[in-house]
Amino acid sequence: MRVTLADIARSLGVSESTVSRALNDNPRVSRQTRMRVKAAAEEMGYIRDEIAKCLRVRQTEVLGFITGGFTSSYPNDILQGVETTASRMGYSVIVGTSRADPQVERRLITAFLGRKVDGIVVSPVVSDENVDLYNWLLARGFPIIFVDRHLPEVKCSYITTDNYKGALLGVLHLIDQGYRRIVCLAGTEAHCFEVQERVRGYTDALDQHGLSYRYIQGDQSIDECPTHVFYGYHYTLNLLKSAEMPDAIFAINDEIALGALRACVEAGLRVPEDIGIIGFDNVMLDAYLPISLSSIHQPKSEMGIAAANWVISAAKGPHYDVIEQLLTPTLVVRESTLRKGLNQSR
Repeated sequence: MRVTLADIARSLGVSESTVSRALNDNPRVSRQTRMRVKAAAEEMGYIRDEIAKCLRVRQTEVLGFITGGFTSSYPNDILQGVETTASRMGYSVIVGTSRADPQVERRLITAFLGRKVDGIVVSPVVSDENVDLYNWLLARGFPIIFVDRHLPEVKCSYITTDNYKGALLGVLHLIDQGYRRIVCLAGTEAHCFEVQERVRGYTDALDQHGLSYRYIQGDQSIDECPTHVFYGYHYTLNLLKSAEMPDAIFAINDEIALGALRACVEAGLRVPEDIGIIGFDNVMLDAYLPISLSSIHQPKSEMGIAAANWVISAAKGPHYDVIEQLLTPTLVVRESTLRKGLNQSR
């Protein structure tokens, strides 16, 4: 049931008008009361009427795009697909970065609705904080599509890579190259469905060959691992000091692989002779590193194109179908894993 101003007023023992004024930052209400009201509204899941009003006026030919950030070329490749398709169909795109913060993500969605966007393409924050907002919007027919990752508890259209298949391809390649002590650096987002699928592909590949597996989740603290690159560097240095030193690393993404590669080179290891490293994403930088990085290619631009096509079609029609699309990944072999000769495209 939707939370109303009356519900908030009853919970605080104040009038509805006081609640309304407080939410609108009316100076007639004390700062302390405004803070109490806003805190109660957030805790109770109140969704302001302004959002509902925005849903009643559409067809501005503007889309919203939300991603975690642009620390690598990966999200930019998805955005390029969205923008190219949107422009061809007469649409503009406004962009926001959530910085992996669900509260920032919520503010961006609210701001985009205030701009009366026709639909939103979003790579969601791995959190349950905005599940209520997503479900509320979907129940009202607002077009939203997840790209790159999705939230299983939200019955929303999504387009991602077949992450399980990609991981399986990558780890089977390592085994084919003669690696046997293969560690998975699984990052700090253990609850992300797509990360779980990559870990599942990793473990299944090793099971097929009777090999033991070891995967490492990082500390969730931003101080401990402020970036994926630092995570890969930090945990690889620890791995190289352990009694069970790996002979290969499957990194859950290319940024982690980059950090791992740096740590191995600093430690005096030869890549790929002493240790192999493979990432996941296949960003443009991979081919130009001093030791070029093998990776699982995700069809990033195609992901953005498909998402834009769907959300524009959904915005134009009175009804739309929910899609769940997995795009096919491919293995790109480069110097960081190639022990048996260059038999695949760089």
